[in-house]
Amino acid sequence: ATGGIALIGAGLVQAGTLTAGAGVYVESTTNSVAIGGAITSNGTVELVSGSGNISYTSVTAASDVDFDATGNVTGGNVTSGDSVSALAGGNLAIGNVSAGIVNPSTDPTAAYSIGLAAAP
Repeated sequence: ATGGIALIGAGLVQAGTLTAGAGVYVESTTNSVAIGGAITSNGTVELVSGSGNISYTSVTAASDVDFDATGNVTGGNVTSGDSVSALAGGNLAIGNVSAGIVNPSTDPTAAYSIGLAAAP
């Protein structure tokens, strides 16, 4: 898509490869989010699971990447131009994470930070 992509559902939200000229937002309010292909965005990427897990293959974003799951977050590498935030109510198992090193943001307020939190 030349613009942004938003996928929101009450059940399992599944998708393949997602490529957006702007942001990518995927949310399941009552189940899991499963992205079977790469996610590439010229903006932000946000994956939210209100009552389940998040799985993805890889993420590349020009700006922020955010994962928020009540369950597990599982996936491959994450490359962000600005910051990466991952909050898992269960396990957190992701690949290499880069914030501003491989693909630095041109935003002068970029934080270049990584925050990862999983339930004990």
